[in-house]
Amino acid sequence: MLTAELISAFINEIMRMAGYIASGFVCALSIGVLTLLFTGAGHGWTSGIYSAFPSFAGAPLAAVAWASSRKNVTRACSSIAILIGLGTDIFLFSRTLEEGSNYLGRVWEAMPLLFVVWFLLFAGWQVVAVLTFMHQDAISISRKPQIR
Repeated sequence: MLTAELISAFINEIMRMAGYIASGFVCALSIGVLTLLFTGAGHGWTSGIYSAFPSFAGAPLAAVAWASSRKNVTRACSSIAILIGLGTDIFLFSRTLEEGSNYLGRVWEAMPLLFVVWFLLFAGWQVVAVLTFMHQDAISISRKPQIR
C-alpha cells in the first residue's frame, strides 16, 4: 500500500539521483567547453573535442553508479561508463597520434592549468566508474559465506 512516507522517500530518491545526473552533465559540459578552447579555431588540438561527446553519456552514468544503492543499477551504469570511457580513450589516443601530438604540446604550453582541469574531469568520471565497479565486486565477495 502506498503511504505518504513511501511516496516521499521515492520522490527524495529521484531528486537525489537527478542531482547526480546533473553533476555528470556539468562535468561533460565543462569537458566540452575546455576542448573547444583547445581547438584554437582549428589551429590547436582538435582531437580533444572527441572526448566531450561520449562524456555526456559516461559522466552521468558514472555519477548514478556512484550514488545508487542498488547493486544491479550500480553494476550496469558503471559497466557502460567503463566501456564508453575505454572506447573514448582509444579513439582519442589514435586521433591525437593521427593529428600529431605537437598540437597537444601547444595546448600544454598555452594553457597548462586548463589542460590539467580537463584531464582531471575527463579521467575523473572514468576513475569513478572503475572504482564503483570494483567496490561492488569487493562488497559481493565480502558478503559470501566463509567455508571453514
